[in-house]
Amino acid sequence: MTGKMIFKMEMFKFWKDKAYLFSALAIGILNTIVTLIALAVVSNMANGDMYYSETAEALIGVLFLVGFLLILGSGLFMFIYPFRAVSADYKNNVMALMVASGVNRTKLYFAKIGAIILAALILAMVISLVPIILITVRISTEVGLAQVVDAIAEVWQFFDMSAVQILVNSILSYLQALILIIFVCIWLKGSNLSFLLFIGLSIAISIVSGILNLFSIAFDFSFNAMLAYSSFITLIITVALMFLSLSMLRRQNL
Repeated sequence: MTGKMIFKMEMFKFWKDKAYLFSALAIGILNTIVTLIALAVVSNMANGDMYYSETAEALIGVLFLVGFLLILGSGLFMFIYPFRAVSADYKNNVMALMVASGVNRTKLYFAKIGAIILAALILAMVISLVPIILITVRISTEVGLAQVVDAIAEVWQFFDMSAVQILVNSILSYLQALILIIFVCIWLKGSNLSFLLFIGLSIAISIVSGILNLFSIAFDFSFNAMLAYSSFITLIITVALMFLSLSMLRRQNL
């Protein structure tokens, strides 16, 4: 079985996971509803049409709390699927059957990584695409699309390459988290304790990264250089986790 076929199989399993997909859709709808309500409240406050009272202030507080919980829940939801995808294969003996049928473990590993990254991208779009579009349209109608574009260009010019490096660092950090999830699931063969190990190793990696980042402060790196150095450390740790998890999978008795 080729790596492409394994990848297609992993994506087929993703699309067949109706409960998970419907949950993502439900979160996306809730995010959209809260975004619409928040935009309406902000618009009324800006126009002075809102009647202020203790009840109104309490409702606004509840709205912000619900919005915060949805953002937090959406972030956590993005980490659930990788655990589910790898752990379920161990618990259902799918990994053992695939390896026994002659599937190359290296191809299986990288096909899973590719499928998980693509699935995470799809889920991110389902959860947040509509709210982002609504906010962008609202801002555009208030101040004009040309002014929005000019403001983005000014911010981009102000930060120079920093904006790009922050984006790259964020992507690498999320990729590192995905690889770490795969690492702990392979290590514990899909055990329910994988999540606790993930939290513990995440804290340990954060401490190590923080210590290594002290070099950039000690040698007085520029802001851009500090971001580049941080991205380099994240990349090195990610590659190390990939190597360790792949090595474990190759030697694992399934």
